Amino acid sequence: MSFIKKHLEILLILAGIAFAIFAFAFGAPLPDYRDRLTKTHEGINWIYRQNRAPTDEERKAGSAAIRRWRSAGGREKSSLANEIVLSKVLIGLTQQEIVEYMGTPDAFGAIHDVGPHIRRTGYNAIYGESQCDLIIELNDDGKASEVYLDVNY
Repeated sequence: MSFIKKHLEILLILAGIAFAIFAFAFGAPLPDYRDRLTKTHEGINWIYRQNRAPTDEERKAGSAAIRRWRSAGGREKSSLANEIVLSKVLIGLTQQEIVEYMGTPDAFGAIHDVGPHIRRTGYNAIYGESQCDLIIELNDDGKASEVYLDVNY
């Protein structure tokens, strides 16, 4: 009797366990709303912006997203970043208010300082890309004037 026939039951159990571990680790995909955002190519990156007024549903999702941001893992942050851009919920908030919700900025290439001299900041939202940052542009009053995703696949 061959090794495979002799140990088929054990091999099937191990294959089932491996599949369960893979399914748990990578899970069902989180919603990706980038199809609702305007995509432009700037240099080597893709920029995703919201170019219309957000719906009430998008505003509610964005408000929930900024409250969940600090406790979220990388996979969830990618989805939350999409909701934040769609909702425009950060527009008009001061940098300090944003930091209170989301913590210290940690985006690649963004300035991590907090203060009136900062005009561009952001948060890392990478999941499945080589780089994905939630970028926040600040006006002269120190309030968010634009929020978008900067993605390098």
